[in-house]
Amino acid sequence: MLDPIVRQHSDLVEVADGFAFRDLNKNGKLDVYEDPRQPLETRVEDLPGRMTLAEKAGQMFISGASVGEDGAIEEDPSTSGMARAAGAQMVEYHMTHFNLWAIPGAQTLAVWYNNLQRFAETTRLGIPVTIASDPRNHFSFGGESAPELVVVLVEQGLVAEARVDVSVRRLLRLKFQLGLFDQPFVDLGRLPEVLGRPSAIAAGEASQRRSMTLLKNSDHLVLLAGRPRIFVQNLDAAIASEYGEVVPMPEAADVAILRLQTPWYPVETENPLARSFHHGDLDFKGEAKAEILALLQAVPTIVVLHLDRPAVVPEINEACRVLLADYGAGDAAVLDVIFGRVRPEGKLSFELPSSMEAVRNQKSDLPYDSEAPLYPFGFGLSL
Repeated sequence: MLDPIVRQHSDLVEVADGFAFRDLNKNGKLDVYEDPRQPLETRVEDLPGRMTLAEKAGQMFISGASVGEDGAIEEDPSTSGMARAAGAQMVEYHMTHFNLWAIPGAQTLAVWYNNLQRFAETTRLGIPVTIASDPRNHFSFGGESAPELVVVLVEQGLVAEARVDVSVRRLLRLKFQLGLFDQPFVDLGRLPEVLGRPSAIAAGEASQRRSMTLLKNSDHLVLLAGRPRIFVQNLDAAIASEYGEVVPMPEAADVAILRLQTPWYPVETENPLARSFHHGDLDFKGEAKAEILALLQAVPTIVVLHLDRPAVVPEINEACRVLLADYGAGDAAVLDVIFGRVRPEGKLSFELPSSMEAVRNQKSDLPYDSEAPLYPFGFGLSL
């Protein structure tokens, strides 16, 4: 039975022998890839043979898309300019995968998404759109839209079209597995049930705590007991006061808690998106490093290091009593781990190099191959 939401939003509903379906290629009959009763792999195998080389190449790229303030899918001059409208890219490049870097709000996003899936129905084969979002903890905004390069490679005989088909099948398979060919629309009436529900928020908060990675724990300083006198820096003192007695000077503290961001240095470029990326060396330098080390030498210190990139911190590691890594955690999550309310379970997803020289000498396309890393890939202490 066809989902009522599909009947509400789709313009392509047809009936063949009493069976309702979306006539995606608008030919008036039920084709294999349109038939949800067919085995998944049969549907996957059917569709590439109906596609042009340009349509196949378009499937292999994902790029940013802008979301209009009112849910419109057309080009909007008021948007940042870093991402084009998805509809324009679908027409020009035959793309069906898009990355969202920012949204005006949940309701607007849902309206925009349904509008975009309706627009996808107007394309030659009606291939639905897949929406993705970069993992924010690694600040890895990205995307590319150059399917014409794939077409040229095939036409020049440098890449076989059969090899392109292999990749296209993988991409289409995911769309079929997600059910997008049969029901790609959002039920606007269920938004409050799905977005912002307490169970989802609780799961996100739990993941912040469990993913934290304990790298160093001298004298078992993590799992603080009682209400110690604590000096905090780059951490909300009001939240910290719920865990211990916050003091104004490090000299008056039993322990200090210092939150740090992995260093980065701006790049000179006319590209506004590139300017927002974290670039450059991974180590603290000059006065910034001296101030950190002065605190670590004045009082036993727990350093909490946000790893959006693999930081180079040998001197800080040596001087601190505890080194704890997070990948995007709130102050309460950090303090819950430090005070033993939750045990950290995380492991490093990349190595932490021992020096910038080691970084420069390693191969940029080979993971965790720097010489004598401070902490290797997969490291993480257990409590």
